[in-house]
Formats: sequence, structure tokens, C-alpha cells
Amino acid sequence: MNKNIFFPRIVRYVHSQLFAAYCALFCDYAIVSYQRSGHTWLRVMLAKVISLKYGIKELQLDLVKMAKKDKNIPKIGIYHLSTPFMNINIDWKNFAFNGIYPKNDKVSINKSLKKKRIIFLIRDPRDVVVSLYFDLVKRHALYNGEISEFIRENNQSYEYVA
Repeated sequence: MNKNIFFPRIVRYVHSQLFAAYCALFCDYAIVSYQRSGHTWLRVMLAKVISLKYGIKELQLDLVKMAKKDKNIPKIGIYHLSTPFMNINIDWKNFAFNGIYPKNDKVSINKSLKKKRIIFLIRDPRDVVVSLYFDLVKRHALYNGEISEFIRENNQSYEYVA
């Protein structure tokens, strides 16, 4: 991994954790999904519906910011399903942040979300694995193997996602 993207990845990870904590306290709804399941598409559709319903001309993909324009707009946070115990994978030798990976296969929803209204988004696990592969290969340059190898690895396999 390029050393120039180490700090932006760390900052992005920390920002996402802070945003999740904020939403756990202040959001009315939570969109819960596994990564690469299409929450951006859902967010675009929700933003369009909200903008039409409340007469907002500027489409905002940050649904929490959009809710600040009118107190009647529900605050909608986005969460990826996660396990309670995560490994943070940092390659100190190459100065690279390689993401977070679950320590076990048990999936649970954060306790702070148990009192929220939840929109649970699912996608065909086969599509999730293919999308995850191309995201890691093309966007983040974190994987350089073939897709046939990728789908059989422990934390990306179809069996794991399904």
C-alpha cells in the first residue's frame, strides 16, 4: 500500500467511528447493512424522497446534515454490521492501515441501536463478495490476488458473507 494513503485511511476510520457514536445518540433511524451491500444507492433514493417531500432543492447524501434543514426530517444514520470484537490490521513495517477484520463469525447489532428504528439492507452475498473484491483491488489496492483465491479466504469468502 502507498504510504501516502496511510493517514487518510486512519482518519476515515476514526471519522466513521465518531459518526457512528454520534448517530447512536441522535439519529432516529439506522440503516444497517454489511459492507458493499448498496447503502449508498439507498441513501441517494432516500435523499431524493426527503428533498421532494420537504421541498429541499439541494440534494444532500449526508442524511444527518439534510435533517438539519427541517426539524421534521428524520435523522438517518448508516451502520455496517459488525462483530463486538474487531482486529485492527496495521502493517507497521510498510506503514499501512489494512482495515479491520472480525475476530469471530458472530454478528451482532451495536447495543446503542437496539432502541432505534432499523432499516435492514441486504444484498445477494455473491454480489457482495464480487463488489468487495473489486473495491479492495481497484479502489484501495489492498489485495492483488485472483478473485478465485479471494472468494475462498476466511474473511471474504461467500460462506463468511452469507
